[in-house]
Amino acid sequence: MADSGPFKTVGSGPVKAPEPPPEMVTVVIDGKSHQFPKGTVLLEACNAVGADVPFFCYHAGLSSPAVCRQCLVDVKGQPKPVPSCYTPVADKMEVQTKSPRALDVRRQMLEFTLVNHPIDCPICDKAGECLLQKHYFDWDAKFARNDGIKVKKAKVVDIGPHIVLDQERCILCTRCIRVCDEVAQTHQLEMAQRGDREVLTTAPGHKLDNPYSLNTVDVCPVGALTAKDFRFQMRAWELYTMPSVCPGCATGCSRCSIARNSPWRRNGCRRRSTGESASSTGDRCTCASTSWPRDTGRSSSASRGASWKDQRSRYRSAKRPTSWYAPRFVLPT
Repeated sequence: MADSGPFKTVGSGPVKAPEPPPEMVTVVIDGKSHQFPKGTVLLEACNAVGADVPFFCYHAGLSSPAVCRQCLVDVKGQPKPVPSCYTPVADKMEVQTKSPRALDVRRQMLEFTLVNHPIDCPICDKAGECLLQKHYFDWDAKFARNDGIKVKKAKVVDIGPHIVLDQERCILCTRCIRVCDEVAQTHQLEMAQRGDREVLTTAPGHKLDNPYSLNTVDVCPVGALTAKDFRFQMRAWELYTMPSVCPGCATGCSRCSIARNSPWRRNGCRRRSTGESASSTGDRCTCASTSWPRDTGRSSSASRGASWKDQRSRYRSAKRPTSWYAPRFVLPT
């Protein structure tokens, strides 16, 4: 009988054969044995079992450059701590996430990241949901050892129609660059200079105006990139999240709408961390994938609250024609 390929014929029609289970490997994390599918990123494996390994540059939907060095762990047989975001799990691997050397290296890297970082938390839009703020209180929470002299960089840089950049807040994690390169497939952001003068900027002759530019605000772990329509509008703890559907086209992409009271301010896709390919599904589609929403879908949802208010006020102020009302009947007494 000829091979039917990935489909097996059962009854009257072809039925897709079930996929084989993934190959599992055994990893010892902090003295406890766990099993994970082969190829799992070590950082995800450690955090899945509650190790709480910090990170800045890693994002599940993007490649891993291992530039922040905040996720270092000790692996048996390695001469020095390794970046867990760049290391796949292997069978019989032994990992120590809370060894004295790993904890000390993380504190040193966090202090190095904070050396020139401005104290903008009282006015930063990212306050309350900032990874740098969280890791500082979780891992260090010590006063700075420098004398307060920091490298000055540009504070308000208009890099596109929707985005404002604060170069002093940028921790050089390159998440936004990878969004442009891998999702939008347009190299519009890059690093310039070197050392403590290194800054994030646009490529020569370019602006950050690709259809997925607002995703750079979502993935930024600090408040370096802010959306113009949301900048200085409200605090993160004043918002709540609700499930919604993108209204831009008939595709019906699921997304999360982040709201304060009733007006909708900003929108993000529900599964944007999965990192599916950003293949276009048509000019009218505002999402183009279930992972990375396009700017047009966000802007249409963000302006919907204001448009509803305008339409309601015009409706109430307009003189209603008498034909809208049914004739009034009076019952005989």
